[in-house]
Amino acid sequence: MKPFKKLRMKMIEADADQKFLSQYLCVSQSTISNKLNGVCNFTLEEMYDIMDALNIPYEEMCEYFPREGKSNQKSPAKKRKSA
Repeated sequence: MKPFKKLRMKMIEADADQKFLSQYLCVSQSTISNKLNGVCNFTLEEMYDIMDALNIPYEEMCEYFPREGKSNQKSPAKKRKSA
């Protein structure tokens, strides 16, 4: 599954492609592609700017920008190391 699934769906809904985001954020289209594919991370400022561009409430940031771009809903709990 591709990272940032919910963000990608919102981009389609808003008719915003990678070219639009790259122009909005003043970065290259390959930079946007790398970030959407989890090669490198979005900055906090970029996340807020994208949320502004796509009319996403700030309270939903973790839904659109989950850790490592993937939803953890089905992930098992991490095990603690024994001392």
